[in-house]
Amino acid sequence: MLANENEGTSFIGVTMDLRQNVLLYQELTNNAWPAKQYSFFNGWIVRFSHGMFDRTNSVLPLYYFGRNCEKDVHKIEEMYQKRHLNVIFQIPEYTSPDHLDNVLENMNYKVKSPTTVMMKTLTHKNPYSASFQYISQRANFNDVWFKTFQTFSNMPLEKSIQMEAIIHRIFLEKIFFTVKEDDQDVGVTLGVLERHYIGIYSLLVDPMKRRRSFGYSLMRFIENWCINNSIHSIYLQVEHNNLAAMNMYTKLGYIELYSYHYRIKSKTV
Repeated sequence: MLANENEGTSFIGVTMDLRQNVLLYQELTNNAWPAKQYSFFNGWIVRFSHGMFDRTNSVLPLYYFGRNCEKDVHKIEEMYQKRHLNVIFQIPEYTSPDHLDNVLENMNYKVKSPTTVMMKTLTHKNPYSASFQYISQRANFNDVWFKTFQTFSNMPLEKSIQMEAIIHRIFLEKIFFTVKEDDQDVGVTLGVLERHYIGIYSLLVDPMKRRRSFGYSLMRFIENWCINNSIHSIYLQVEHNNLAAMNMYTKLGYIELYSYHYRIKSKTV
């Protein structure tokens, strides 16, 4: 659950625990899903990739030492508009400055994709279906896995190409997980390792075989794999409108750390 406002040390309107969670997990997710190019502006991390993924084309405002927030937002707008990109800010529950979300709202930035960051600390192994086959492969890239991912996601070709480029850019260790039934792929997900944390990205199940606990069983397998490989925590991100996934992860014992959303302004060409 989110930290109670009456607990911990306060820091600019949020608890110290919440601030620390945001700083840690935004660092992990930024490393695990890297942009093509980075720039820094008065402490803000400005990310460019010329693609369709908001995280790799947005401002991450975790630190700020400017003096005029609205003026600096206009400077950021110029940076994105020169590249013919939408202007996007990723807004976690802790930002710097803490009133940035209100500034963007007053500047007509619209809210997009509210998302919750969830995690689980691993303490013991749990059973998973032995009737399925599970594969974990450490690799820089897995062509077979990615073709299965493309099939299950029905992702447009342009976005699929961009995602492949992101996976190739990940400098951390990658684990490609697959669950099979009768020697047929029925579920896939990508794990990215850093320190003793693993981030789970894009858990997908064959659309024709959903509601049969393949995703749930694959996550149980991943948890046991992590324990065997000295990984103590799993984190992931779920959009608020994905109630089925939210319910599954809650059932698996994942807790909500904090939420974030994007603020977006259409590009000027």
